Amino acid sequence: MTSALFTGAKHAQLYAKFRPNPPETFINYILTYLKSKISTPLKKAVDVGCGSGQSTVVLSPHFETILGIDVSEEQIKCAEQMNTSSNVEFRVSKGETLPVKSSSVDLVTFSQSLHWFNTHELFPEVQRVLKPNGVIAAYGYWIPIPKVNDQNKNKEIDQLILQVM
Repeated sequence: MTSALFTGAKHAQLYAKFRPNPPETFINYILTYLKSKISTPLKKAVDVGCGSGQSTVVLSPHFETILGIDVSEEQIKCAEQMNTSSNVEFRVSKGETLPVKSSSVDLVTFSQSLHWFNTHELFPEVQRVLKPNGVIAAYGYWIPIPKVNDQNKNKEIDQLILQVM
């Protein structure tokens, strides 16, 4: 993930001010799915590309510990200043080298951040840290529309997505 776009304290403060929080109903949906895969209590979650921490702190009532990571020092400083949860920690780190033990994480989240990473390095790293049956949740603010090298199939995909919406 590149931090060049997210440097500076002023940018981090604006990011924190205007970035929406994930809806509680959506977080509950993720947790319900996670609990169907692993036994409770939920021990550890890692929020990768956490920015100013909104997507990290919403997990605090549900896990023993939560780690939010981001490559931007200013984003992490902002997240630490805004954090009021004792079980949430923030660290400067790349997503491709997660600072946690192997097989120790129940949930890895990417809130509007997955597109910044080298997925060829990221996904093996996420697999390394997840417990058996652990869950990856990648989400954003708009539905990504997949494209293939076939214009007719792209039109078909677009129509399917519009039917769901």
